[in-house]
Amino acid sequence: MLWVIVVIVVVILLVLVALMLLRRRPGPEQRRMEARARRAEADRQLEAAATEERRAASARAVAEQHAQQADAAEAAAREKRSAAEAQAEQARKIDPDA
Repeated sequence: MLWVIVVIVVVILLVLVALMLLRRRPGPEQRRMEARARRAEADRQLEAAATEERRAASARAVAEQHAQQADAAEAAAREKRSAAEAQAEQARKIDPDA
């Protein structure tokens, strides 16, 4: 007789555990809602990444423009230096004592 009571208690406990496990599992509507939220977050991250890529491309273009300006300024400075050296050489030819 005792074993019948033990079996009934065990069966009741198993049913309770099964019910608790089923209640913990999210329903289909909640899973869909969570999937939509994850998809929206992924879309936001993709958009943020695209924005950062555009910003980086813009900064790269500005840096390239500055590099070109620096190269042009350097070339102009070299030309001015050459002209100044040539002028100094001519001045030495005219007045070697100066």
